[in-house]
Amino acid sequence: MASGHDEDAGTLQPATQTLLATKEGITKTRGRWFKYDTGSREIRALATFHPAFLLRSPLQKRFAWRDFLALRKVLAG
Repeated sequence: MASGHDEDAGTLQPATQTLLATKEGITKTRGRWFKYDTGSREIRALATFHPAFLLRSPLQKRFAWRDFLALRKVLAG
């Protein structure tokens, strides 16, 4: 997940913390499923690394691959 700038607070907050209402960063949340309220329904969300991070840290790709395998398993039913 990418980072977003909170204009009102003047702080940079990681999207994982903002969207998933957690205080943990992406390293601790990646690979975990969360409930996410879209406003009209609740869906499952899987935290994973941002592609730009994976380009800078190629050894982390193995963890992202595990995340996508878990996602594929859930989507397959």
